Amino acid sequence: MTTATQAASSTSPLSLLPTLDIEACNSPMWHDFIDRLHTWAQDNVSFADDFEHPDGWTNVDVEWAAKAWIRNTANRPPSLANTKYLCHQVEIREFQPTGVPLVFDIDGNGIDLQHRCLATLITGITVKHYVVNQVDRIPSVFAYFDQGKPRTHAEILVTAGYGSMSGPLAGACKMAMHLDADCYTASKVQSLGKIAPKVMLDYLLANPALRTAANLMHGEHKAITKKVIFKPDVATVLAFEIIKAHDENTADEFFEDLANERGDAARASGDPIAVMQYELINDLNSIDPMERHQVLGLCIKGFNAWLKQEAVKKLALRVNEVFPSVWGKAEALAAAKAAE
Repeated sequence: MTTATQAASSTSPLSLLPTLDIEACNSPMWHDFIDRLHTWAQDNVSFADDFEHPDGWTNVDVEWAAKAWIRNTANRPPSLANTKYLCHQVEIREFQPTGVPLVFDIDGNGIDLQHRCLATLITGITVKHYVVNQVDRIPSVFAYFDQGKPRTHAEILVTAGYGSMSGPLAGACKMAMHLDADCYTASKVQSLGKIAPKVMLDYLLANPALRTAANLMHGEHKAITKKVIFKPDVATVLAFEIIKAHDENTADEFFEDLANERGDAARASGDPIAVMQYELINDLNSIDPMERHQVLGLCIKGFNAWLKQEAVKKLALRVNEVFPSVWGKAEALAAAKAAE
């Protein structure tokens, strides 16, 4: 993705704006881009001489954003992570005109707008913003911005009506979204970055089984998170994957088995439930415990072994193996037949 100034004439300062592939951008590329953008602004100060920004709703296009950047003379260093997030929101048309303003001081200098203007400069997409010009001179005005408490995902879900399950759902939803996006390997996690609140809400609406799973693991099968799978978000995502591949009854049957301690004799015989219990309790007491996604991978392998009634001596993720997924009934039958 590059800065879109294709419509600008070759003699316009807009044609000289630096470009950036925000998707591929790393820290050195970002600092270089910002340095070049500052240089461009210094070389083209007069371009903003006629810049008008009255109070009210404004369609912020590349030209408006570029002139605002020239007036953005005293601000904190812009954040790559925040700009990537905003660019993504703009590109998928999820940046909404909420009324949070772009702010200029009494001298016409931009004092709260740079990341939103960068999103337009980089994507070339026009976005509607509300503009406010301060009417009083406020010493050290920057000290008064960004004092509100950011809303957590859990708080957003409370507002959306998810009630007491909002906290558990927020954590499980992040993990489920990473799993869906193939972000997990046996040894590492590729982050999805900052997840927009609307994206999380859309995911929950599209996957009602996740709410069902959370209710199960914080209600009827709550004991599992106290005795075996000591991470409630992992237990919820496991239940979610089982419900998706099978149904709620299969999840109930599996977690009822898992809640009953099997003991050493069952483990020695290869009982997958007993082996899974042993591995997870050992991990709880380990000086080098597994990461959350690794616990999920082990649990998925345990479920698959239970489903096809396979005797196992150990459950573990091999370094180079593809991250496991919950088998459906057909896959379990095929695996059992192949093992005969």
